[in-house]
Amino acid sequence: MAARPAASALGAVFLAVLLLVVATAASAQAPRDPEDSPPRVFPWAVTLYGGPFAKNDFLEFFTAPVEFDHAGMVSLAVSREVAVLWKHIRWEAEIGVTKWFGEQTHWEFTSAIVARWVTFPWNDSLATTIAVGDGPSFATEPPKLELKNFDEAKRLQNYVFFELTFGLPRFPQWDFVIRLHHRSGVFGLLGGSGSSVPTVGIKYRF
Repeated sequence: MAARPAASALGAVFLAVLLLVVATAASAQAPRDPEDSPPRVFPWAVTLYGGPFAKNDFLEFFTAPVEFDHAGMVSLAVSREVAVLWKHIRWEAEIGVTKWFGEQTHWEFTSAIVARWVTFPWNDSLATTIAVGDGPSFATEPPKLELKNFDEAKRLQNYVFFELTFGLPRFPQWDFVIRLHHRSGVFGLLGGSGSSVPTVGIKYRF
């Protein structure tokens, strides 16, 4: 039975990698509508971020004081801009790997399709974006703290993140990142509540 979630997660990661490759080739050939906003100068990005495990489920994270448990994570994600919607929204594909430490020490693999809003009136002074991503999350073993805090732990769950980035226009390749990294059971479809991790990090564009 364990082979099925593993195959599903690896298949999702493979599709995300394939999407990155196809998008790279397509962006070099497909003409753009003059009405569209031009592509970013740096369409690729690497994001390094980390933070502590929160005991709160997703809704409690926004409505109750945040409590932390004895574990943390560090993640490395690679993303590629794949499309532009009007001048405001950039679509990206992302794949990531996470290492947990403390009371749980497994690895986590994620992939996501990301929508990023990039136009804010103060961008000339402080470049700002806000993004939401969604896709699968696969843990190499059932997360111990999800079982401890939510009475259920699944290796395969839905991955959702919310991200704010801030950067100085004179350093366009670098951003400071605030991201909420969340594994979700999708209201019971993929099990119970997953983990919510408030994180900070840096993003390098190239």
